[in-house]
Amino acid sequence: MHSKICFFVAGLLTMVCVTVHARGVVVDSISGEPLSMASVFNCRGNIVGLTGDSGLLPTVVDDDYPLTVRYMGYESTTVCAHNTDTVRMREMTFELPELAVDAGKRTVLYMSGYVREYSTLTTYTDTVVMFREKSVDFMVPGKNEKRYKGWQNQRILSSRSFYRMSNIYGLDSVSDRFGRHFSWGDWIGVVKNVSIPMALREDSIAADTVMGKYSPATIWRRSGDKITLNINVLADTVNRRWLKDLWAFNNNRTEFTALTLKYTFDNVSQTELLADNLSSISFNIESCGRGPSLSNVFDKDEPFFVSTYVEMYIVDRRFVTVKEARRLEKSFKMADNIEIKAPDEAPPIQPAIREIVERVESIDHESRHTGLKVDKRIGGYKNGAPPRYGPVGTIFNAVKQKVKKWRGH
Repeated sequence: MHSKICFFVAGLLTMVCVTVHARGVVVDSISGEPLSMASVFNCRGNIVGLTGDSGLLPTVVDDDYPLTVRYMGYESTTVCAHNTDTVRMREMTFELPELAVDAGKRTVLYMSGYVREYSTLTTYTDTVVMFREKSVDFMVPGKNEKRYKGWQNQRILSSRSFYRMSNIYGLDSVSDRFGRHFSWGDWIGVVKNVSIPMALREDSIAADTVMGKYSPATIWRRSGDKITLNINVLADTVNRRWLKDLWAFNNNRTEFTALTLKYTFDNVSQTELLADNLSSISFNIESCGRGPSLSNVFDKDEPFFVSTYVEMYIVDRRFVTVKEARRLEKSFKMADNIEIKAPDEAPPIQPAIREIVERVESIDHESRHTGLKVDKRIGGYKNGAPPRYGPVGTIFNAVKQKVKKWRGH
């Protein structure tokens, strides 16, 4: 089943028909249970939406296929054809790294993680696709630790970014730099402790849904000692507690159209979820705009839209003393030369994103910079010779000479 939607462009007398097909449903391969809030990418690596509450794929056109569906804790799946009725996703097994506990002295949990970001910035004429990898860490004090605050939002140890810029004329370029930061990925953080609903404490296989005003706000699922927590932040104002810093930063300047979180916890045996059990987080956000800074890049009258999808995997964790935690905090220095290695459970990168990475890595930045010719008419050059102190120093010395001359009168 499919239908055609026709658009008439005023003034051009042009009719464009787009074929929209019936949508498939994403489900768990074993239980057949629909998987809501799974992230869907098109063949160009752009985020095209989320699955609905019943697992229904978002509406896409023929040019978007093949699609890639991602859902944390499951193997990524490719949808090659529009006539696929059911998309079955297979759950992955994941073992958290060993954690030694010494409650007497080591009261602070130190965790490091691998983060992968996919962001798309679009206007009516331009598109910027960003892929970023980061190495991050967290410092979470125990419930009874009052001497040390730590941090639950990610601290970036190292990162690398890859951009592809394109326009409506088919022109494109790649780079490892962009003029403005538009990803929402830095706002993802860990939870310290969350109480488990009674419905999940008694049974090894259970689910519980907390409704918002119009749709599910929080969905809990338990399978043995594994618990997943799906949060639709926009469904209920209470859910803003999961992203307090984001709301403080935004201050109602940006309109969010989608904002979901998914936490995966393993080896859960108590009545509450702790940071000790956290294995992975995913984050999906769509917005109309990204703060006032982007107005300097694009036409101020032109709307722009941002979509961000983030995956984070915990790769190491250990308990440390407050003294060691403070030492690690003070010795922090962000570096680009730290190796960023994806864990085994991270899905392979899409071919379209891999192409961007390879194009950026093939750029010879050093020769491009050394090959630039300086315009000697600007920057303080005199008679073809460079200034002794650079452009800023030249201006400073000129002002200094004028002040000296003025004082002499």
